[in-house]
Amino acid sequence: MDNFGSMKVHDGVEDLPQMTRAVVTIGSYDGVHLGHREILRQLVDRAAARDGESVVISFDPHPRLLLYPEQTDLKLLSDRSEKVRVLRKLGIDHVVFIKFTKQFSEQSPESYVRDFLLGLFDPSAIIIGYDHKYGKDRAGDIDLMRQIASEHGVDLQVIEKHEADHIKISSSRIRQSLAGGRVSEAADLLGRPYRVAGSVAMGDQIGRTIGYPTANLVPRSSHALLPAAGIYVTDTIIMGRRYPSMSYLGDRPALEHDDSYRLETHVLDYEGDLYDQEIAIDFLYRLRADSGFESMEKLQQQLQADESASRSYHDKRVSTSAIILNYNGLAHLQTYLPAIYSAIPDTDELIIVDNASTDGSVPWLREHHPEIRLLVWEKNYGFAGGYKKALEQIQTDYYVLINSDLRFARPWYQSIIQEMESSPRIGAAQCKILSLRDPEFFEYAGAAGGYMDRWLYPLCRGRILDYCEKDLGQYDTRERIFWATGAAMVVRGCAYHEVGGLDEDFFAHQEEIDLCWRMQRAGYEIQYFPEEEVYHLGGGTLSYGSTFKTYLNFRNSLVLLIKNEQSSWLRLLLWRMVLDGVAAIKFLLSAQPAHSWAVLRAHGYIYTHIGALVRKRRQLKELLDKRDEDVVVHGRKPYSIIWNYYIKKRLSYQEMEPHEN
Repeated sequence: MDNFGSMKVHDGVEDLPQMTRAVVTIGSYDGVHLGHREILRQLVDRAAARDGESVVISFDPHPRLLLYPEQTDLKLLSDRSEKVRVLRKLGIDHVVFIKFTKQFSEQSPESYVRDFLLGLFDPSAIIIGYDHKYGKDRAGDIDLMRQIASEHGVDLQVIEKHEADHIKISSSRIRQSLAGGRVSEAADLLGRPYRVAGSVAMGDQIGRTIGYPTANLVPRSSHALLPAAGIYVTDTIIMGRRYPSMSYLGDRPALEHDDSYRLETHVLDYEGDLYDQEIAIDFLYRLRADSGFESMEKLQQQLQADESASRSYHDKRVSTSAIILNYNGLAHLQTYLPAIYSAIPDTDELIIVDNASTDGSVPWLREHHPEIRLLVWEKNYGFAGGYKKALEQIQTDYYVLINSDLRFARPWYQSIIQEMESSPRIGAAQCKILSLRDPEFFEYAGAAGGYMDRWLYPLCRGRILDYCEKDLGQYDTRERIFWATGAAMVVRGCAYHEVGGLDEDFFAHQEEIDLCWRMQRAGYEIQYFPEEEVYHLGGGTLSYGSTFKTYLNFRNSLVLLIKNEQSSWLRLLLWRMVLDGVAAIKFLLSAQPAHSWAVLRAHGYIYTHIGALVRKRRQLKELLDKRDEDVVVHGRKPYSIIWNYYIKKRLSYQEMEPHEN
C-alpha cells in the first residue's frame, strides 16, 4: 500500500485494510474524464453522507490488453500514475488496482459479486453504470448484482441510461479528438488539458544548434496515446511547477524520416538541465501540422514564427494562483485540503504559505502533498504579512486567497474571474460566504459583502456585529461593496501591486478592508457575486472570543481610519476613541475585563505610533489620490450600526437599510 496524499493506493487485495462503510465503484476509468468524474463525485458524496470511505476498483493492466492481444495498437488516455494523480485530486479515499488475469476474467458472475465485490470489500453501497457487465463472457448484468446485493443488505446505485446519456463522454470520443490534433476539444471532455508524462532522454541536440533546445520525452507507458503530429502550445510541468512551452510531435520530416514518433518540448525562457528528470506535458492548442522544410534556415524561421504564436497564446491566458495561508492549522489541512485541492483546476496553481507552524503542518504537507508548492516563512507574519511576502514572489493575473477552513465542491472563483476579465475596473471580489456549522446561515467573515458605517465600523449584508442572518435569498443580487472578505477573496494582481499590497502592520483582521479601500481610492471597484458560494468554519486561527482578536479589531480599525479617511479624519478619530471607551466599559460591566484591557491596549498603540501612521497617510495620499475627481469610495453607510443594534434593536442589514436610506 502507498499513500498518495490522503488517498491510499493498493496493489491487489492481499493486504486490504478493514474499510469503514465502504462505497465502491469499479471500472477502468481510462482518462478519468468528465463523465467518470460525475460518477466519482456521487461516490465521494455518498461515502461522506454515510461517514464511510470511497473506494475505486480499477485494473492493471487494462482488460483489453489481455482480452484482445491482437489489438497491438491499443492506446490509453492515462497510465497508472496519471490515473492516481487525478483520483487523488477528486478526493477518493482508496484506489485498488486488481491485476487483470485470464483467471480473474473467467470467474462466474455470481463469484464476481459474492466472493470478489462483497467478500473482499464488504461495501455498504455499490455504484455502477446501467450497462455494467462482469464475469466470464461478460454474462453478469444489473439484475443479478441487485439480487445478490439485496440479499446481503448492500445498496446498489445504478447510473441509469438517461442520466448516463446526459453526462456521457466516452474515452473513444476523446481518442478521436486527440487523433485529429483537437487537443482543446479533448481538454473540454477531460475537464483538464491532456497530459503525457515520462522521462527526458538524450536526443541528437540538433535543436540547440538553431536556438531551440528541446527535451526529448519518453512516455512512461508504451501504450500512451500521443496526439496527431504537429506543433503544439503546451505547458511543461517540471518538479511540480508549470512552465509555458511549445512542443513537437512527429517523425521529423524536416530532418529525417526514421519512423520514430518523437515528443520534444522547448520550455520558453527556462534554463536548466532536464536530462533523466520526470516531466509532464499538457497539450493546450495545436498551432500547425508537421511538415518538411527545404533547409535548416527555413526550419529556423518557422520555429521563430511558432515561438511568437506560442508566446502570444500564453500571454493571452489568464493565470491564477489559489493561495492558502497556514499557521498551526494541521487539523484544518487534514480535514479540508483534499476537497479544496480537488476543486482547483490543473491549470491553476495551488500554493500553501506557512507562517512558521509548530504543529507539524509542514512535514505533513511534504509527506502527503509533495506536488503542492509550499512557501515556508521563518516566523509568524500574520495574515497580512504572510500573504504579502508570498504575493511578492507569485506573479499571476489573479490571486485567490482561500482560508484553510473552507469547503467548496467546484472552482467558485472561475466565473468571478471571467466577469473581472470583462470588467477591468473590478479590483477585488467575493462570493457568498455561508456557515459550515449551520449552512442555512451566513458566516461572520464576509457574509454577503462588506460595508462601513458612518463611524467606520465594518458590517456585512447578512452579518451585523455578531448577528448572522439566515440566507433566504435576500442578498442574491450582485452588488458593488466596500470590502471583500479575505476568507475567500479574488484579487486582480495588477491592482493589488498598484496600491502597494497588504499592509503587514495589520498582522490580522481588517487588512482586507484596508486593501479594498486603497483600491477604491485608486479607481477600482469591489464586487459581490452571489451566484457562487463557499462554506466557512471560521475562528480557525483566533477564536471569536479571543482577547487578541479584540485588540487587533479595535487597533486596526483606528489604523484604517488614520490611513484612509480623506476628510475630517482627526475629528472622526477622537469620536471613535470615545465610542471605543464606551465599548471598554461595556466589556467591564459584562465581567470581561480582559477584553476591556484589549481595547485600552489598542488605544495605547495609536498613541505611540501616531507619527508613523500620519506619515503613512501622507505617502498614500501622494500615491493614490492623484486620480480623476469622479472617483468615489462606495459602500459608506450614513448610519451607525452601534446605535441601531444596541439602542434601536435592529439586528439585521435589512432592518437598518429601509430606516436609514
